[in-house]
Amino acid sequence: MTGTTLTILVVLAIVVLLLLILVAARRGRTRKLPEESRQRYATSWQAIRTRFIDDPHGAVAEADQLAVALLREQGIDSERDRGVPDDLHKARRAARLDRGSGATEDLRTSMLHYQRIVDHGVGESTRKAAESRREIA
Repeated sequence: MTGTTLTILVVLAIVVLLLLILVAARRGRTRKLPEESRQRYATSWQAIRTRFIDDPHGAVAEADQLAVALLREQGIDSERDRGVPDDLHKARRAARLDRGSGATEDLRTSMLHYQRIVDHGVGESTRKAAESRREIA
């Protein structure tokens, strides 16, 4: 093997390695939600949060569906562990701890984890703005 051939192989290997790194980095990124989606999720979250008072179990189930939809729109597959926020696992674990015990503390903890997911996806300021609009109306 000549020196030129070896140099070409090394450069080619470096290029392939860089491409693999770029592809892996791109998969780890989440898509930013469009403003319309952010508003929709923030408004939905407010309705779910309000429902928690009368139906904590139902609100937690809806919160899970909302979080999964939000994550899916961001490009995260909630069925796989890669890229799934730890808050989703914690929310589901807290909801399972309740198991109809009648105490809402575990469900409240679950809702706080779901709220972090919503805040991360829509922005805390967007969520709070949706809450303010609802209170005024």
